Amino acid sequence: MSPDDRPASPVHLDTSRAHSARIHDQLLGGVDHYQPDRDATAALQSVLSQAQQHVRTSRAYLQHTIRSLATEGIDQFADLGCGLPAFPHGDTHEAAQNINRAARVVYADTDPIVLAHARCRLEDNDNIRIADCDLRDTKRFREATSRFLDWDRPIVVLLSMVLDCLPDSGAVDPADVVRATAEHLSPGSAVFVSLLVTDDPAVRVAVTAIMADATGGQWGRMRDTEFVHRCVVGLETAPPGPADVTGLLPDTTPRRARGPRRRQQQHQPDGSAVWSALVRIPF
Repeated sequence: MSPDDRPASPVHLDTSRAHSARIHDQLLGGVDHYQPDRDATAALQSVLSQAQQHVRTSRAYLQHTIRSLATEGIDQFADLGCGLPAFPHGDTHEAAQNINRAARVVYADTDPIVLAHARCRLEDNDNIRIADCDLRDTKRFREATSRFLDWDRPIVVLLSMVLDCLPDSGAVDPADVVRATAEHLSPGSAVFVSLLVTDDPAVRVAVTAIMADATGGQWGRMRDTEFVHRCVVGLETAPPGPADVTGLLPDTTPRRARGPRRRQQQHQPDGSAVWSALVRIPF
């Protein structure tokens, strides 16, 4: 990592409010969280009892997709709205570079806390760059990474569990982000999107209220399955297409909650599930 990629000044760490990246970190079993984050996680789980299982399923499916695409020969990955490093469940560069040690990975976010963590933990890897970029501005991201990524070759863009963090009040409709991103990619590229969704409006309202209150309004809202379909309308998607992927991988239920042969349940009482889609840019 070049010195130009590092922060110019120390980051103020506000632990008085919950932070969506730290909540996600706690659900993954990480250690970078504080009491407000733990309180928010408990409130979230009171509505979404399987929130931890869903987050871990999403991470496992992301890792599976990265490995599959790296095995195809794609060696450039961009994790937009990357959040905190995902110890102990694996980061993008680990999945990609376990297949191809030369694979290049860019982690992009605008949150100072996320960027500080990424720079601290990943600075020793020459095939990683950290970019301070908004995932809604693909043109700026392309300009910022043009000396590291070859945009004339295939790139995998990852939008994992992040589109629900975007408010509907912005200049860009969150559902248009996938399509706008795909327009900048060369043939052979891919865009991965995943979200925790439910078609129960009462659950969506409750989760949105919990997250908005806990983070001081620094969140978007919980989405439904129709939103995932809107994200990829008119685009070519790989099987299984926009779909519930909750049951497609081995059990990710927290170990202490498992019985000897327990399998994760695809359908939850609150209607929640992890939905994903992989857009492919045709040759």
